[in-house]
Amino acid sequence: MKTIIQFALVLASSTAISASHVVSGTSARLPMSLSPIINDLEAEGVSHVTTAAFLSSKSVRVASCAKLLRSLFGVSADEAEEVSYGTTMAFGKKLGTNAEAENSDEEDIGSGVAIACPPSSGSTVSEVCSTVVACGGTVVYVADPVDLGRGEGLFDSLGPAIERLLAS
Repeated sequence: MKTIIQFALVLASSTAISASHVVSGTSARLPMSLSPIINDLEAEGVSHVTTAAFLSSKSVRVASCAKLLRSLFGVSADEAEEVSYGTTMAFGKKLGTNAEAENSDEEDIGSGVAIACPPSSGSTVSEVCSTVVACGGTVVYVADPVDLGRGEGLFDSLGPAIERLLAS
């Protein structure tokens, strides 16, 4: 629960931050690809990194996921090449710094988020489970109204991921 609250706070603070940008993206397999993303963020001076897995139910279209991913995490058109849902497995975004923190001598000058986005098709349940565990259980989940109405397609990967998380 603490991680979810931290993630929500990081996202809420990102709207007031002047400079945020995608630091790196990768198409390497998850969850191993999170480590280089976090290293890239730290190399950019980010002192606090939050991780999250971006998952969706079965009926959510790839185009909808891509659009939501870009708008939710503020990926600009210039950065769209680095972050392409379905090809980019993980990306890191430096949320920026405020002017007061930049002018201080403290090392703590930025926050960042590392997002793991295994595509709903093509990812194994084991890969999704391991990714959710690697993200400390922080999940951004997108459910399609069709799946909600039918009550199916919702937990193909989310259910086993939560079970694995609780067992660890």
